[in-house]
Amino acid sequence: MNKPTGVVREKSFEQLAEYLYRTLKGTRYLILLDDMWDTKVWDKVKRSFPNDKNGIRIMVTTRLENVGEDSNIHVSKLVKLWVVERLLKPVRSKSLEDVAWEYLLELVDRNLILVREKSSIGKSKAAGSMICYETFA
Repeated sequence: MNKPTGVVREKSFEQLAEYLYRTLKGTRYLILLDDMWDTKVWDKVKRSFPNDKNGIRIMVTTRLENVGEDSNIHVSKLVKLWVVERLLKPVRSKSLEDVAWEYLLELVDRNLILVREKSSIGKSKAAGSMICYETFA
């Protein structure tokens, strides 16, 4: 990826969105948008992320239910995504799934993921407010 120059500061939002789109086009990427407070922001920036169906991931965290509408993700799916995307560092004598659960619990403790429902054994079953987008509407 080319490093942006000082000229970027002088560009309009539309020009920056186009620059980002061209830079990401044809690449595999992970984008994390942290603490989104308004759906209008997502509506404005989502066109900047090309979907070439090559394994891109966009994750959004929010504390507001109206921003994360119907956005529950089952923890088992989230854990599998983390494992498949190699986002976890192996730890001696622990499976990647166990490492993922530790990461998940840490994110819950830090209020970065809201738990919607717990299974009977106490592990988080569905984590809301963390949205993984694979395709764009």
